[in-house]
Amino acid sequence: CNLAQHSYFNLDDGGAGDTLDHRLMLNAGAYTPVDAEMIPTGAVKPVDGTPYDFRQARPLRMESEGEQLPYDLNYCLASSRGPLHQAAWVQGASSGVEMEVWTTEPGLQLYIGQYVAPSSPGLDGRGYKAFSGFCLEAQTWPDAPNRPYFP
Repeated sequence: CNLAQHSYFNLDDGGAGDTLDHRLMLNAGAYTPVDAEMIPTGAVKPVDGTPYDFRQARPLRMESEGEQLPYDLNYCLASSRGPLHQAAWVQGASSGVEMEVWTTEPGLQLYIGQYVAPSSPGLDGRGYKAFSGFCLEAQTWPDAPNRPYFP
């Protein structure tokens, strides 16, 4: 069982625009790659030299062949639950509003809302669209029950 919250954030305009220019920093040097069904492969890969490296704050916007990369993966913060530590920092591009995520969990799922349907209703009935919010979900590593070496 992996209990995690799935709140969406937009630190600039509540979802009227996208969050791709928000700046993100993650305290994670590795991630768990997934297969075509979004199930972790069992590998743990370093973020070094990949588009998944957020150890230095940078925008979520990262395109490959003209398309935004669809971030939806687990970042490895630690090999087990531990003391409370800062996992992430985010800053809105136009507002300057900052958010920190602190956790005792060993993983943090980053999802940037690429699968949000154009008609998804939100606050006051307003429709949201892809990339109008992002999620940072503190958790154990996904598929841990099937991978005994995952925390």
